Order: sequence, then C-alpha cells, then structure tokens
Amino acid sequence: MNEYITNWMNVIDNVKDDHTHEIAWGKAIIDCISLKQYELKENIVYVTQYDIAKNIIRYYWNQTYFFELNQGNSSPVMLNLIKDMIEKYHSNDDSLKPWNEVEQYFLDRPEIYEVGIARFIHVANQNVAHRFNNLKKAKAALYQLDRINKRLEFSLEEIEAIIEYEDVLMKLINYKWTQLLERYNVAPNIAKKIKASSELKIKRSTNEKQKNLLIEFFDNTIIRDFFTGEAIEEEFIEIDHVIPWTFLYSDEIWNMVLVSTKKTQSRNQKAPTKTEIEKLKRRNVVLCEKLQSTNRKEKRDMEFAIENKLVDKFFVDVQ
Repeated sequence: MNEYITNWMNVIDNVKDDHTHEIAWGKAIIDCISLKQYELKENIVYVTQYDIAKNIIRYYWNQTYFFELNQGNSSPVMLNLIKDMIEKYHSNDDSLKPWNEVEQYFLDRPEIYEVGIARFIHVANQNVAHRFNNLKKAKAALYQLDRINKRLEFSLEEIEAIIEYEDVLMKLINYKWTQLLERYNVAPNIAKKIKASSELKIKRSTNEKQKNLLIEFFDNTIIRDFFTGEAIEEEFIEIDHVIPWTFLYSDEIWNMVLVSTKKTQSRNQKAPTKTEIEKLKRRNVVLCEKLQSTNRKEKRDMEFAIENKLVDKFFVDVQ
C-alpha cells in the first residue's frame, strides 16, 4: 500500500480513546478533498481550515444534538462551541433538526456562524492541527501546516493517494469513531449514525409500507391516534416512532404507530412514557398475532422484538 496512506492509517489507529476531535479533524480533511473543497496552485493543494471547520461543525451538530451522542472527554472547548450554537438556535426554534435543515439559519446570521467558525479554527490551531499531524507511528507528516494563512498544504501526489484510498480511510475513521463513542453511549446503531453525521443531508424514509400495513391490520374500524385515542381522518393519518427515531435510527414496525399529522409535529422526538410503552407492547402482541398467517419480514421483526423484549430494553436506554 502507498506509504503515505499507511501513515494516515497509523495516525488514525493511534488516536487516543477520548479524542474524537482528532478523528473529526482527519475526517473533515478527507471530506474536503472528496468534495473538492480545495485549491490547486503549481502542484500544491491548499485546504483551508475554514472548510475543515465547517465539516466538523456538521459532524458534531448531527452527533451531539440530532442523535444525542455523548462524545466522552473529547475537547470540551470544541464541544462548547457547538453548544453555544445550539443555544442560539434554540432561542429561535426548539425543534430537533439535522444540520442540513438548520444550516441556512446560521448562514443568514453570520454574526453567529462566522464567529463560530473563527473560534473553531482558533481552537484547532491550538490543540488539534499540529497534534494530528504528529501522532505516533507516522514516518512523515501528513500535511504542511500554514498557521498564518490558516490552511493545510498537500502535494498533488498526496491528494491523488487520498482520493484513491478514500473509502478505506473513511471506513477506518468511522470504525474508530464508533469505537470511541461506544464507550460512552448505550444507543443502538452508532456506526450508522457516525456515517450519517457526515452526509450533506440526513433524510427520513416516508415509511409508506409500514403505514399501509398498520392501516390494513386495523380491522377496518375507526383509525385512532396511538397517543390520544382520537379518531383520525384519512387525509391526516401519519406514522410515527414511539421510541424516538433519532435514538434508534431505524424504521422497525414494532416501534411504529399511526398518529395524526398534528400529533407527529407536536411530539418532536420526545421520549415515551411508561404508559405509552406498555400500550405499545400490547399493540405488538395483537399485531404479531394478526401477522402469523403471513410470511412478511415485518412478522419476523415483530417476533424478534417481542422475544428479545426490545421495547423494554430501548425504553430503559433512552431515559
């Protein structure tokens, strides 16, 4: 394998167990190169710390705010910067949204966003940029650090190597970050959340298949909101997760119920009550019985959830 890439892999592998800010830094560099967020001049490639900081903000916003993942003892200064942005956003809107749905809010408020990025760059230059470049077992620096112009310098050959081995490096970084967060979190699907946190858009499925299945097995009676018990008119039928989607990050039928559109908007990823959990468990038993004559995947998922008491398990974890 290319020696330069071997150095990258050694650096990633030797990041300390509680230093997610260093993993975020490396991930952001590779993202900048993948997204062509760089400038090429006379065979030297320049990646600005400004673009690196923007990527890191996206990762940490999605992980710590949207997915509510604890970063452990990672750089408290860097995380506090995200918390400041979250507080400023909450003063305007308390809904739980991924970065792609709130970025415009900050772009429209440069007094918040640009100041935040500047503070990120300052912290990175103090604690991250040079340390990541000099971690043990790397035989040579991964980049040249230009603190005056706030950018990193790469040779064209180094950039070409990163592009060629991008998938390998990203998989290693995501695996390392997952390992770090599993020490501090009981939430499921951490690996999927880490991967999703760097995506430019986090989207939810429409879940039409699950919605239609739940309607089908309502015995042609009046369809009622799971949480309120109120009848729902056909045009207002929606599907929702009892245990928040941001916690499970999956669309399993055993955790999905019919609600009114207004109810879905008002719940805003709130943790369920014990009463709601008991109601969901009873619903699942009935639905599983109705699915027995079918060979649907949802039947197997429901049986697995009941047998392994997933509702109880994840209810405890989400508290």
